Amino acid sequence: MEAFSERHARVLFCMLIFPLLFFALSACGPKTLPAPSAAVQNEIKSPSVYPLAVHPQWYQTLRSEKNILRGVGEGPSQAEADAMALSAISREMQVQVSSEIRTRTTQQGDSVSRRVAAEVHLKAGRQMQRARRTQHAVLQGVHYVAMEVDIRPDADILAGRMRKIWASEGLAMPAHLRFDGTKALTSGPLARRLKSLLSSPHGEGERVLPLSLERKDGLWIISLCRESLALAEVKGLFDFSVYASGKSRLFMESPSGKRLPNRLRHGEQVVFRMDDLPSSGWFSLFNLYPDGRVSVMEDNLAAGPGSLRVPEQAWDFFTNAILEQGVAQLDTYIAVFTREPLELVRFRHLGDVEGLVSGEGSYGAHRLAAFLEALPPGSRVSLLEVETR
Repeated sequence: MEAFSERHARVLFCMLIFPLLFFALSACGPKTLPAPSAAVQNEIKSPSVYPLAVHPQWYQTLRSEKNILRGVGEGPSQAEADAMALSAISREMQVQVSSEIRTRTTQQGDSVSRRVAAEVHLKAGRQMQRARRTQHAVLQGVHYVAMEVDIRPDADILAGRMRKIWASEGLAMPAHLRFDGTKALTSGPLARRLKSLLSSPHGEGERVLPLSLERKDGLWIISLCRESLALAEVKGLFDFSVYASGKSRLFMESPSGKRLPNRLRHGEQVVFRMDDLPSSGWFSLFNLYPDGRVSVMEDNLAAGPGSLRVPEQAWDFFTNAILEQGVAQLDTYIAVFTREPLELVRFRHLGDVEGLVSGEGSYGAHRLAAFLEALPPGSRVSLLEVETR
């Protein structure tokens, strides 16, 4: 849900449609694709123009697996060899993309075929960004490379890499695993999955691993020790409820004062309310989008004690907006009440012109986690997850 006030109602549709398109389609999470067919596996390599006698041994034997697509390439430079290997993987992935589109369209109906196709192609594009070079050799002036793309869920990829590292170092699985990082990240769904994959009741002792998230080159980078993985969104990474505190609760009402559920319709008008504020202080409201953008909806609004309505003016309200009917969209709203004003320059504010936040600087989910972790004593935090259809 992109929240914007009524004063943004005149925003041109063309200014909203492209960010919302990416946002709505990016809600599709990782999924294991069908195993490649034998015919596709046999076409993993492009025809060689060099004598077979000079090829590395692995060049002729590499094959894709159920969840790992592999390709090889050759050329007078490493860049050309890389391009050939990626092209081979891309052809193989396209076969799987077509298969998944047919399967999902059959299950969900032809009425959503365009959206399904866009989602599957977008997911495949993200997976291709994970391509890694696993082999490189130079024989008689020719570069030979092997590359692979792992299409497993994020936690499974990281856990698999860590198990290989531990095996190479002669380390057994630990009985208990803890993570060093922000609480929202180390308590989130991905961290919980990692714990289940990297610890065992029959393991040895306890192990502490650093877990972090950063934004780099337009992608989210999740890092577990020395292993990193590129992500397109932060869905399934954080659990911001660990910062919830105090009796104050954030909820929604209609402009007329009727209490609203956490599932709304596209175009529905809402106001936010936080009750049981203990004393006079300052109120700020954040909107966290699934792709990791963060907007400041209210910045250090004088509040308390008692109940606070946002927006304050009786005639003002917010309007829920999604790209298309039938496509659920999830937003997380985080209300913060403090005794002193907060410094919020690190976050983008909800614009009076655009009605939403944009630009690389708006991707601040990791900064929001660190910000909430460092709130002064006595602060109150309340969260509200809202699904809009």
